[in-house]
Formats: sequence, structure tokens, C-alpha cells
Amino acid sequence: MANQSGRATYFLRRSSVKDPQIQSLIEAEDYIGALRLCEERLAEDNGSHADILRQRSHINALIGDYKSALLDRAEIINSNRPKLQDFFQAGNAALNLRRFNEAEIYFAQLIEKGQAAGEDWFASAAYFLTAYAQMRLGRIDDAAASLSRAEAVEPTCEIPIPNSDIWDIRRLRAEIHAASRRS
Repeated sequence: MANQSGRATYFLRRSSVKDPQIQSLIEAEDYIGALRLCEERLAEDNGSHADILRQRSHINALIGDYKSALLDRAEIINSNRPKLQDFFQAGNAALNLRRFNEAEIYFAQLIEKGQAAGEDWFASAAYFLTAYAQMRLGRIDDAAASLSRAEAVEPTCEIPIPNSDIWDIRRLRAEIHAASRRS
């Protein structure tokens, strides 16, 4: 089986920016200029509203403004034209904001819509991050079950955890176990 977590981890860092001018500003680390250009593009309303919101969300995530990043992803998702990446990035932004219930919902939607579309690039990461969110919510049995699903998809799954570092299956299992002893 291909390394699903590697694909998903790459996706967390990968830019979804298609506009070469915006991409150039990002590469130059001119995030203010890139955000300004996104605003101009949104005002033009040339039919690429969702793509520009994705670009702006990506820039906001780069500068640590996860609230704005999440708002843009939520707008795309609520527009009924989302891509799977929108659910993944919304869940990740929610985790960064410590909004674990919301993160769990986005990852559940990602899994459901991905299965319906026959896509699985995100499966191990979505289950893993769901397990993390459930653990943080104190839902230890659910967290253990989600972690088992992640491990079934990719036994060597390693995912960057917001506000921490890279965690693997073993570490999350140990944290879930420790949380179960505290509750």
C-alpha cells in the first residue's frame, strides 16, 4: 500500500495557489502583498471566487491566522462546490484553533465525501487527526477506534500535530492511553 500519510502530510504544506502573481509574492514572503492581491481578485469576481478563497486561506495559514483560514474554507464548503482539500484544510485549521469538535466534523465529512468519490489519499491522516481531536475532547474509546482505522490504512502514519511536532501511531496511542488513565 502506498504511504497515504506521506501524501496527506505533503498536502498540509503544499500550496494551492494557482495565480502566478500571488505565488510569486508568497515565495518572496510578501504575505501582505499576496493577501492584498487576493482581495483585488475577489473584487473582480471573474468566476474563480472559490480558488481565490483557497489561495487566501493558504496564505492566512502560512502566517498563522487560522481563524481567517478556516473562515475561507468554511465559505467554500458552504458554497456547495468544495474539493476534498477544503475539508482537510478546514479540519487542520480547526485543530490549530483548538476547536476539536469542529475539526472532527470536517474530517468526518472528508472521509465520507472521499469514500463516495473513490478517493483515499487522505484516509490515514484524517483518521489520525480525528483520533487526536477525540482524545482532546476526552472521548477515549472513540479516539482509540479512530487510531485503529488510521493504523489499518497506514501502519507507519506520521502526522504533524498543530502546536506540537510530528506524531506517529505509537505516540498517539501512548497519549490516548495516558488520557484514559487520567479520566
